[in-house]
Amino acid sequence: MTYRDRYLSPEGAKYLAKLLQGDWLDKDTQVTVHILEDSSYPDRLAKVKERLETISGQVVQEAYRSRVSSGDRFVHARSLEIQKQDGQNFRILFDKGMDFLIKSIDQTYKIKESTYVVIYCRNLNGS
Repeated sequence: MTYRDRYLSPEGAKYLAKLLQGDWLDKDTQVTVHILEDSSYPDRLAKVKERLETISGQVVQEAYRSRVSSGDRFVHARSLEIQKQDGQNFRILFDKGMDFLIKSIDQTYKIKESTYVVIYCRNLNGS
């Protein structure tokens, strides 16, 4: 599983971790998160890593410097790619990343601003 979001905030990382919780995620699941380093917010990487620690799988955070080997990793939309062992492959594009959500008092999540999500599914086994 790979999530790409060049501007992932600590709050967005918390929402991502909550989104990924469930019975389908186990200790052997590999979760890779690609973000860009931001010299104007030097402790962002540590804060994002802390928020991602609640994910049950093996989390790898990969940070890239702006314009240094990052062009092929980041397109405009933020994306979550899930590759299952049975050959199913899902790609979910978030126009605004995780920051379009807000947690309500009743512990549910609501959309705080208009956005779009695109979901693409294919079976790599051909069946």
